[in-house]
Amino acid sequence: MKLLITGDWHYRANPPRARKDNFQETLNAKLAEVGEIARREKVSAIIVPGDVFDSPNPAYSTLTELERIIRDMGREIWAVPGNHDEFGHSLESLSRTAYGHLAGTGTITDLARKPVIAGCLTVEGNGFSANTDNGIDDYIKKCNAQPGVVSIVVAHGMLLERPTGFEIKHTLLSDVAKHLNCPDVLICGHEHLGFGVKRLPRAKGGELVAINPGALVRLSAHPGEIERMPQVCLLEIYPGVLPTCSNCEASLPSELAKDTGEGYLVVCPTCKEKMWFSHDSEYGPPEVWHMGEPVIETTLIPLSCARPGHEVLSRQHIEAQADRDAKMSEFLGLLAQEGEARFLDIQAIAEGIAKNEKLPRPVVDEALRRIAEAREALGGGSR
Repeated sequence: MKLLITGDWHYRANPPRARKDNFQETLNAKLAEVGEIARREKVSAIIVPGDVFDSPNPAYSTLTELERIIRDMGREIWAVPGNHDEFGHSLESLSRTAYGHLAGTGTITDLARKPVIAGCLTVEGNGFSANTDNGIDDYIKKCNAQPGVVSIVVAHGMLLERPTGFEIKHTLLSDVAKHLNCPDVLICGHEHLGFGVKRLPRAKGGELVAINPGALVRLSAHPGEIERMPQVCLLEIYPGVLPTCSNCEASLPSELAKDTGEGYLVVCPTCKEKMWFSHDSEYGPPEVWHMGEPVIETTLIPLSCARPGHEVLSRQHIEAQADRDAKMSEFLGLLAQEGEARFLDIQAIAEGIAKNEKLPRPVVDEALRRIAEAREALGGGSR
């Protein structure tokens, strides 16, 4: 089976402050290309690991436009809700959201509500909530997969390769790999830069294939966003077993398969029956038939319509804010140099306000008395 993995879509009509292009046209072009790749590769479904929308309640025109785009893709959409798809990080709010509408009408399949069991795999998901990344529960499998069945978990959280170095809730890939219920494949969104594909040894044996291709669009002018190019990931999963003859049920050796250009032709060595398998057969290419265990292959595919970051992203607003911050720091430095007596004399400020507002003297005196008491309580003495 083939699946196409994207990052967060953040579908919206209004452009982010950092974008210099026509953002909705760019986003629509990316989604159109995702559909083209899905059809070309003959994937069974497209997986979106959260933040389908940039807001839980977009305009109706935005919602209907995305519905049209999904119909044009011609493939099932399997997704989980991200923090931008919900109100207040509450999964209970989904029934009132655009994401909930898509799931309720069957336009997308919400993996958090309904796992998918198809062929040699099970796909389950967990939506974002206030408890995400308090532990690793969102990243481990809950379904009991049978031997030979590949378990896939789709989540939306801060799943990282290494600690951040600053205070933020996150989960490390290595911690997931240590858990006995670690899935075979873990697909995650939320962290926009992504890490591509990582393969880690699991404590229970085998390996964890972790996938985050990065968000489908670049919303900020972060240096990492300017440098990266949007991409998707083609995930191919095959059972790794020999097909059998439909006539005598004998196993068909992979070395007997001949590529005809339209598929693979195998002559059964036992009964001489001719068997034909298409290129997109559930068994995959002949070189994986004899593996004896499921085969998981990944390919990262850059989006050809994506332009370089410096052409579509602007740091002008960031530089302007940095200039304002620098001027504020300079001003505060002058205050510190000149001393409180000149610039921060509360009594002088109060007297000035009283004069401008023509406040009664008793009111001013009471205000100054309360200020003095507050300073004393804070240990400010008579300063």
